[in-house]
Amino acid sequence: MRERYKNQLQFLGYQKAHHLILPDSFYGIDFFKLPTKENLIQAEELAALPDKLVLGKRAEAFFEAEINLSNRYDMLGSNLQIIEDKITLGEIDFLLKDLSTGDFLHVELVYKFYLLDTRIQNPLEAWVGANRKDSLLRKLDHLKNHQLPLLQNHSVQYFLKKLGINPNQIKNQYAHFKAHLFLPKGYNKSILPYLNPNCISGTYVDLNSFKSDTYFRDKLYYSPFKKDWSISPHLDVNWVDYNKQLEEVEFLAQNKKSSYLWVKNKLDQIELIFVVWWPIG
Repeated sequence: MRERYKNQLQFLGYQKAHHLILPDSFYGIDFFKLPTKENLIQAEELAALPDKLVLGKRAEAFFEAEINLSNRYDMLGSNLQIIEDKITLGEIDFLLKDLSTGDFLHVELVYKFYLLDTRIQNPLEAWVGANRKDSLLRKLDHLKNHQLPLLQNHSVQYFLKKLGINPNQIKNQYAHFKAHLFLPKGYNKSILPYLNPNCISGTYVDLNSFKSDTYFRDKLYYSPFKKDWSISPHLDVNWVDYNKQLEEVEFLAQNKKSSYLWVKNKLDQIELIFVVWWPIG
């Protein structure tokens, strides 16, 4: 598949992703929300994305493309690294101007894949990354206590003034938080009321279940590279059988890495699953 076409699919899939937090404010954080829609922008704008650009940086590029498509917002700056005495204090994701109000906005972007670990009692900490290196609670804490307050740092204010931006005009700070949620296979309870149920994208199982459950034996599989995780599933990929996929899943599990899979049945219906390296029960 040509890289330019893949970039288009990544962008369209990102646009379809839903905002995770339903309230406009939660956990001491205000949330910036753009309407979910599909815009097929000119391929040239996305073709410049480097092939090795990781998922999070791709999401930032897609958000910037969305802002450029908007008639309401102007992009004043993006990915502004704040350095003091050769030490990086942090990075400001986006500075925007709302043309309808004249307000200046600081927006931090989050695009995540979380799995519900029902063994964890804290309802925010229970949403973990596929390799258990992140959690929803940890991300909210980082936004609230580090990323959003960064604008108040004197070095940041000096840096903004050098760019011709008056930091006193930036009174609104937001997180733009999109996510895909995965539930344990067979889980039938509702999720937290402040999380968007439309973010539920699939399920997950552990390696033992993937090996022992006959449900998986007659399916076909596709394992996208992580940079392609935002792509909505479709049939035009190179599918492999269960035995071939199991080899890759086992290899990754040995290295404490979970597998993200598209799973196709005989009716060409596709579901999304993670096979995690860590035990569930």
